[in-house]
Amino acid sequence: MSRIKKWLPRTGDAYEHVTIDCPPSISSVSLAALKAADKILVPMTADQFSLHGLPLLMKALKEYKKVLDIKAKVAGVVLSMFPPARDAVQRAKAERYVKEISDLCAAQKPAVRCLAAVISRNEAYRDSFERNEPLPFSSDPEHALSSPSLKP
Repeated sequence: MSRIKKWLPRTGDAYEHVTIDCPPSISSVSLAALKAADKILVPMTADQFSLHGLPLLMKALKEYKKVLDIKAKVAGVVLSMFPPARDAVQRAKAERYVKEISDLCAAQKPAVRCLAAVISRNEAYRDSFERNEPLPFSSDPEHALSSPSLKP
């Protein structure tokens, strides 16, 4: 946490937003990032695991916030690894969970926003990581953010 605290002020006004990507487990790195954060964005897949895990995550966050005096608010849930349109069977499965996850977000106390934009699953992400190269920009909707039938 001390390294994060030292680094953030040195960035000055160079960045409007800083994203700290943390593993899905609670570790000292994750807790330090939560302590340094103003907002928390929770990526989730549109599946049964997320339906089960979201209430558990929110409960754990509430407990850590109290114990560690974390001020960050949950900005919302973004659905990631969403099947692309060309994978009709998997996409239809994921679409069925979108409303359930959105309803579950709304039922949280306080309510959590479920963002309308989703991050598509695409092998290009994994491939660019393996090659240690940046992901190329694409205006092709298959490679960009897409929105299932969910209202913001």
